[in-house]
Amino acid sequence: MILLNNLSQLQQYNLAYKEDLYFQPIVLPTDVSLQGFLPKQSQNNYNIEIHLMSWDGDQFISDITHSCKVLFGISNNNQNYFNVQLKNFEDFEKYDVELFILKIIIKNNNAHLFSKLTEPYRRLKTSQICYSVIDDNSMILISKTGYIKINNQVFQFGQGLQDAGFDIDYNEGNYYIYVDCQDSVQANYTLNGEDISLEFDIVPTQYLRYDGCQLPLIKISATYNCFDNVKNAYYGTPKSFLNYSQNDQNLVHQNSFYIAGQLQLQPAEIKRNITFLGKPQRVENIEKLSIIGLEVFPDWKMREIESALSGRRLFIDGVEYIYRGAKAFTRDEVQGSNSWILKTEIENAPKVNDFTCIEDCITNCYYFVIPNGNKNQDYYREDKTKIGDTYQELIEYFSSLNDVISVTDVDVSTVGCYVSAVIKIDSFGYVPSFIYYKMPLNEYRIFSKYDDCTTPVKLCEGASGCTIMASAISSSLVTFEGCMYPTEITSYTEIPRKYEPFRYVYLGEEWNDVNSYDFKRYNDNTVDIYFQAVGPDGLTDLIENHVLTLDTPGIPSVEINDSYENISIFINTIGQLFVTGNTTNNMLTIKLTYNI
Repeated sequence: MILLNNLSQLQQYNLAYKEDLYFQPIVLPTDVSLQGFLPKQSQNNYNIEIHLMSWDGDQFISDITHSCKVLFGISNNNQNYFNVQLKNFEDFEKYDVELFILKIIIKNNNAHLFSKLTEPYRRLKTSQICYSVIDDNSMILISKTGYIKINNQVFQFGQGLQDAGFDIDYNEGNYYIYVDCQDSVQANYTLNGEDISLEFDIVPTQYLRYDGCQLPLIKISATYNCFDNVKNAYYGTPKSFLNYSQNDQNLVHQNSFYIAGQLQLQPAEIKRNITFLGKPQRVENIEKLSIIGLEVFPDWKMREIESALSGRRLFIDGVEYIYRGAKAFTRDEVQGSNSWILKTEIENAPKVNDFTCIEDCITNCYYFVIPNGNKNQDYYREDKTKIGDTYQELIEYFSSLNDVISVTDVDVSTVGCYVSAVIKIDSFGYVPSFIYYKMPLNEYRIFSKYDDCTTPVKLCEGASGCTIMASAISSSLVTFEGCMYPTEITSYTEIPRKYEPFRYVYLGEEWNDVNSYDFKRYNDNTVDIYFQAVGPDGLTDLIENHVLTLDTPGIPSVEINDSYENISIFINTIGQLFVTGNTTNNMLTIKLTYNI
């Protein structure tokens, strides 16, 4: 909502031919959120009055300053500003007010500073409904070893709740149990021999009571990195406070409002990555929707909607969508109107199918190998924020990630090298590319390993100190390279082949964060290549990406076409190595053997 200097600037006094007056709909008191900027003055001792006025601005109804939260502060870029947010409808109900404008009067040291007006609002009638949210994991525990308690009544989940009049919805991993707003909801279950009791919050929400003529509404919200340079607004906390006796120090400005509109499903956009060999490697399905305004908007409202579409994150009815940007408005086609029509496109987060070179339906997991130190030590996320200082907190962090099926502490005595701990994560969704242990420095970074869930073979890659089980060896002479050993050894003698190590002479700039590499040329002119590096955020789709150029010992006499996991690999006769496919959480792994 904009602030105007006087009545003559209101839309209702500047209507074009065939233009209708627009009333901003509000549902909750907090939907009224206003902000203004103040001049710099030598003394700062502020007073504010907020008046409830008739919708045309001609009639004073009530002073509602007591019904508002107010903050006077200084922003991060040293601007004096104020925030106002309505906290109740006490005076509106007292005087039965539906259509109104607000007038803000500010004084400094009792000297009049300015007086501002809003465009008109329309207060919509609502009713309240309450619910509790119980996530999938908690519900599994409740179903196995516990019960739900609503007030003094006990229910086994799925038995009697609906009969007792409780509605239940399930959406994206959460159960919504609708209750009376005065109820209490409790879960009781047993975990690892310990009895646990949890109180679930009661969440009240308002819904509109339609009268048959009212258009459906959608709520648009946006977030920013402190400043919105489109709307000229500040969304951060104050650097310091100005002198006002009733300062609400927690009040932050918000850009959230209702419009008459609806979301309309559109055909999805499908993107396919194809390998050199013509096989599908990765498919993205992007669900599209249209935002359609069901009424026309004046100039000032068009600009406010555009500012929300210019924010860092966009939410419609509390659900986050991606807005890639476009012209969102066209002029109303009614001749003589000065209004605008809203229609633009948003999308859900992409849904991805990865088709790797692994056979269909083989189960793979992610592993994090803690190479040294105590199990209980500091652990950090990718952004270097702290996870915790115990191994259990690390386990709980992985367990809390979306789409994680299970997290297992692997018995390190079964691993063929000396490590402190190994965590196995079974997931069909996001897993971090890496974590830090001990300190958030690159030398303490641990990358995830993608390997078979039953018989992993990569856990000791890059590790030192091999362990050999004496019981598995009978009358043999074995020389180990690396940390991999056969599970059963019979009588034989294995002599390692001689090889020449070599390097690369060029490295693509996006792959300069090299985790490890190992290039060998053997006496029989066989070459083994292992290379692992992390690319920048967002570098997931690769099409003929020039990763590196091999030194002379590794240059083949004929072109090499091969594949490994989720990428296709091509090496030409001058040693340039290209890949096509997609990375795993921005990490590229290349492993192949070829003849010179």
